[in-house]
Amino acid sequence: MKTKFLVAAGVVAVIAGLILVKLFQPTVSAPPELADQAPDKSQQAARRPVITPAQEPKSDDLPVTNLSANLLSGKETPRLTRAQIDSCLAENHRSAESLLTAFRLGGDRDLLKEAAEKAPHDPRVALTALFKSGSPEERRQWLDTFKQSAPDNALPNYLSALDYFKAGQPDQAAQELLAASAKSKFQDYSMDFIQNAEEAYRAAGYPGLEAKAIATWSLEIPQFEQFRQLGDSLAQMANSYRQAGDETSAQTVLQLGLGLGQRLASEPAPLLQELVSLTVQNQILSAMDPASAYGDGGQTVKNRMDEITQQRAVIKGLAQQTESLLQVMSEPDAANFYDRLKSFGEVDAVRWAADKYGLK
Repeated sequence: MKTKFLVAAGVVAVIAGLILVKLFQPTVSAPPELADQAPDKSQQAARRPVITPAQEPKSDDLPVTNLSANLLSGKETPRLTRAQIDSCLAENHRSAESLLTAFRLGGDRDLLKEAAEKAPHDPRVALTALFKSGSPEERRQWLDTFKQSAPDNALPNYLSALDYFKAGQPDQAAQELLAASAKSKFQDYSMDFIQNAEEAYRAAGYPGLEAKAIATWSLEIPQFEQFRQLGDSLAQMANSYRQAGDETSAQTVLQLGLGLGQRLASEPAPLLQELVSLTVQNQILSAMDPASAYGDGGQTVKNRMDEITQQRAVIKGLAQQTESLLQVMSEPDAANFYDRLKSFGEVDAVRWAADKYGLK
């Protein structure tokens, strides 16, 4: 299953589930061919169950207004028809960006292949394609393409490190982690994908607020589960070093893990990404001495873990507030909510709306 944003009680359900579940690339001269078979289920993540695909609507069967209310009440939301997707592609002269958006909305793998041919060095194409890979070898090629196309972005190195852990190559994983820690950016292009999907729905005739809502709540983020797995692998690696008597290496690995967790919250993010950030940090802190110092502020590791428990509770509260707020927001305020989410992250957007509507 793939990851989607959660709304209201759905957020809390996935949050509870996640809490309980526990250098250098070879040269790639051209992007790999995309396999026709489905990817390994272990490489997919849970999907936020907000929008349920309906039967394809007729091209003139546009939804009524106030889509947010429909989403909250669990009603089905129609996807774009193939005719609407084709029209959007024609309007954009089948640009690589429009092809990638059309693939993400419709799932036609030929569109992803065409996007890869037109923009072989677009990191958004590489990120999307690596999660659709049909074999570990193909995924490795796309990871290397991703690293080459976004040399300042730490994300492909983190994803590559997990693949090396899974392949039983911890030395290569460590090299990727060190490379990631030295990079200045961490970007998963989620807000790009939301904006492009919104524009596609607008082009298909959907009103502005509906386009914003569909684009936001249908976003797929398969890498979230990968981060949790990487945090677990790092904690295990640190324990292995410690058991071998190499405390220096163990501490280095733990610091790399904390860096990953903190970076997950370093850009505008959905609530679920904030939770994954806390989950990874907690995994790493659990492998440390609870009484040891954390940071320079006089805190201990246990103090920080207690803070994480409190922050998780705050995230659950914000998720519940989203349901209440979207039921009472005016359409202009709802549009501002979605715009703020893209610019500043979901936490900021919910807090802004809660302040405006007097919710605590």
